[in-house]
This record gives sequence, C-alpha cells and structure tokens, in this order.
Amino acid sequence: MITLELLTMDDRERLFCFEKENKYFFESMVPPRPETYNTKDTFNKVIEQLIDEQNRKKSYFYLIMNNQDDLVGRLNITDINNECGNIGYRIGENYCGQGLASKALKQFLLTTPDLPLKCLKAKTTNHNISSQRVLEKNQFYIVKEDDQAFLFNKHYVHFIHFQWDRG
Repeated sequence: MITLELLTMDDRERLFCFEKENKYFFESMVPPRPETYNTKDTFNKVIEQLIDEQNRKKSYFYLIMNNQDDLVGRLNITDINNECGNIGYRIGENYCGQGLASKALKQFLLTTPDLPLKCLKAKTTNHNISSQRVLEKNQFYIVKEDDQAFLFNKHYVHFIHFQWDRG
C-alpha cells in the first residue's frame, strides 16, 4: 500500500536525500535536474518556491510513501492553467518494478476529484516504455508523437505526448 502526501517544508531533508540518492538513476531516463537541486541551501529555496506555487494552486507536489514510511517516489502536477495541468512522476531505483507509479497515479486520479482539473498532460520519451505503460493503465491516451528526435544518453529519442480527461 502507498499513500500520497502533499509536500511541506518538513519534507526538505527527506526529499533532498531521495533526489541525491537517485540522481544518476533518474538521469538515465530524464534530463538532469537544475544545479540548484545539488546543494541543501539552494534545494531548500527551490522547495520554498514549489510550496508557494502549491499554495497559489498553480502546482501540486506529492511524496509517494510506502507502508514503512519510506519515500519511494514523487508525483507532481505543474503549470495548471485553464483546468489542465502537466503531470510527472518518478520512482526511486530501489522501488522500481513494483507498480508503484501506476498505483500512485491511480490513487491521485481517484482521490482528488475536488481539484479543478479537467485534463492532465504528460510526455515521455519513446524509449521509456514503463512510463508509457503507467500512463496507459490510467486511461491516458496518445495525442501526438514529436517528429524531431534528440540525442539523449547516446540514443536518439523523441517525445510522446499523452492526455487524460476527467470523465
């Protein structure tokens, strides 16, 4: 079982450790975080900014926790505009392959009907099959595939764009 917890200032240390421990793993699938994520002082300022966005209902940042109260991942809704937002998620390397991203996304969709979101958009690369499956399992559908490929970790990849609509 997992739970989603809205990000608070109390989560800074735990989240900093999570990001640092999984930095190279995440960078094997997605572009690197900004340098501000690499030192505690600047990371804390980033978290303050994220919580400010959250308080203004422009974004929502969740920690994915397991039964042992371990931080296993993150789920973020950003750039909320006209009742639509962008969703992203990441699961720590030690917790992959357990279906946690699918469960977290499903839980988010089922437990947040009060959020003013009628649609969610997501994008992933064509080589990130597990992320595509997470989206498809949760009724996201492909809206387009980019024609332009780009070099990422010595491979040419392109983005696939997904969308989910509240029924």
